[in-house]
Amino acid sequence: MKYRKFKSELFNLEKLIKFINGLEKFKECKNYLSYLPEDLKSEISKINGNLSEILLVLKTISHLEIDPVSGIAINSGYFQYLYEKPLIEYSISNDLDIYVLGIDIYNLKGVNENYGHWIGDLYIKECITKIVNQLENSYEKYLPVRWRGDEFVFFILTKENIENKEFDNKVKIPYNNSSNSIVEGGFRYSIKLVKKSEGLEKYTDNLKATIFETLDYCKKKPF
Repeated sequence: MKYRKFKSELFNLEKLIKFINGLEKFKECKNYLSYLPEDLKSEISKINGNLSEILLVLKTISHLEIDPVSGIAINSGYFQYLYEKPLIEYSISNDLDIYVLGIDIYNLKGVNENYGHWIGDLYIKECITKIVNQLENSYEKYLPVRWRGDEFVFFILTKENIENKEFDNKVKIPYNNSSNSIVEGGFRYSIKLVKKSEGLEKYTDNLKATIFETLDYCKKKPF
């Protein structure tokens, strides 16, 4: 059986799993596997190999997808197994706070309609690249997810208070050979701390609520 390998200049599945668990070998995956549905556990337990091989199988059987435009993971029905609980447990065990950075790509529909979807794709990529570059300079541990359409969520783990952090959120996209032909725009954003709580389930509920709160605020925020 062959598995398709996904490569991205911004993010990849290997980085995703290593980020969550600090894993280097499959034998160290026990904690991560405990969150997966039984059918996935059964399939993965049959594999005797390194992390890369497991990730290829995990991608196939869990339908985890990488967004070809932004190069980061897409929110899917397996989100609760692949992100939520491992993310929270990692933050607890390493005494880190979880901040949710909600992103709304401003006027994406208008860009697609006025300039074409290929320019819209460049617009998305430019926005996400700009966010990632700013995060890379400050935070080692963060996890980006394309939530839906023009909405993205970045989970940032840190001990630093970053609720008032500011981002350079303006971008310019040239759309033909003329230097005067430029699409201008950017993204709206909101950062909120996930309230810690006793018990994994309550903490998970707080994480979900914070995600929707940040995304809702982004939609209402002036650009």
